[in-house]
Amino acid sequence: MEEFRKKLMEELNRKLGKGYELWVTDVNKNNGTILHGISILKDGEIGGPTIYVDNLYQTFRGTSEEVEKMVHDILADIRACFETDNEEICKNVCEYDRAKEHLKVALCNYEANKETLSYRPHKRILDLAVIAFVSNNEVPLGRPGIIDVSDRLLKIWGVSKEEMFATALKNTMNDAFCCKLSDLLAAQDDFQLPRGASMLLNGLALNQIAEELNSNLFIYPSSIHEVLILPDEGTRKQRRMQKEMVEEVNESNVSPEERLSNSVYYFDREKQEVTIDYLGKPLSALNK
Repeated sequence: MEEFRKKLMEELNRKLGKGYELWVTDVNKNNGTILHGISILKDGEIGGPTIYVDNLYQTFRGTSEEVEKMVHDILADIRACFETDNEEICKNVCEYDRAKEHLKVALCNYEANKETLSYRPHKRILDLAVIAFVSNNEVPLGRPGIIDVSDRLLKIWGVSKEEMFATALKNTMNDAFCCKLSDLLAAQDDFQLPRGASMLLNGLALNQIAEELNSNLFIYPSSIHEVLILPDEGTRKQRRMQKEMVEEVNESNVSPEERLSNSVYYFDREKQEVTIDYLGKPLSALNK
């Protein structure tokens, strides 16, 4: 990876010429996953893009033609980024009156993210943590479309943790939706579910589903983006199978940075509460 990134940086430096500064950037993402990037800053600009090279490295076969094609594509992304209004993008994040319209909540695994949670406002719930982020779908490639709310950003905004989370939760619940699994499979390319597992916090939606199914609910964390909800059939077989199902799906079908939990949750429609029905093993124990 390091030799590959070094080669890309050398070629980018040569192509960009004077007036640009490049440096390596390693970013700690969800569940301790490290992404390897190259950050670029143009003279006179207040910010610049970071290009993550992990996906490129996975397909790299070692030829100079591949490097040339990758550099060509990265340069196009860099130029697109510097054509945008950096000051306006900064205001959309740093000014609370603008940012609050795009505030959302998300869920992450508490134990797997203790380090990053130490500098992010969060709330503990079950074996998870509720965090907040600012979503901006209009930024060009290479700029983060999602900005996680840090203690530093909250201080810049000058609002309380409680006010910020109340706004983020309200926005998230307004945008939340659910659908039948058959509908999702039939039109999965039309569904965008960024960090949609926060549906687990939507008591109104859970109660509506429970009433329609006339049943309490098992909630399976498919990933940080969605949860799967099934009615409680009241059988031992269902409970026995669920203990293995989530861990097997996480291990074989979900990338490490998108895993939410190995646990299974339960919604009791009479008590109107979500609890842990089965406490799964730590995410760190997968793929070992």
